[in-house]
Amino acid sequence: MRIAVLADIHGNIRALEAVRADLAQRSADVVVNLGDHVSGPLDAAVTADLLMSESYIHIRGNHDRQVTTLPLDRMGASDRAAHGQLLDRHLAWLSGLPPTDTLEGDIFLCHGSPDDDLEYLLEDVIEDGVGLGSLPREGGFTGSTRRIGTGRRRNIANGVRLRVLNGV
Repeated sequence: MRIAVLADIHGNIRALEAVRADLAQRSADVVVNLGDHVSGPLDAAVTADLLMSESYIHIRGNHDRQVTTLPLDRMGASDRAAHGQLLDRHLAWLSGLPPTDTLEGDIFLCHGSPDDDLEYLLEDVIEDGVGLGSLPREGGFTGSTRRIGTGRRRNIANGVRLRVLNGV
């Protein structure tokens, strides 16, 4: 199965349109969006409308959660900027997204870590290879990381494959 993975769009409709044009030239079987869809001062509502019209698998990121649950005075500047552009239907869509999901029953999907959308997935050296935080042993995709060299495929313990991504 060919999987295309997006993450951390942050309302950047121009970047999203460029990625969609590239995807049109490829043969992805499924597109996964790992969260942080709209937060930022760019085009939150337009980006949300486009994403809502797609049959992608969407995961809720920390900024998606924050823009729908925090009071305005507790939001950061990016979340406040996005919130001011969004309509009730956008907020309802974002708040209804799952924090985690699985693809084909065994590929785990999350924004930060399996347990917390604010927790970055960190590598730990273990006896038989590299462990990746609390990611299930089957492997999966995560969107938000502070790992140097993001976007590179890694072999991890027991032959599990993981792709760590940051940004559209």
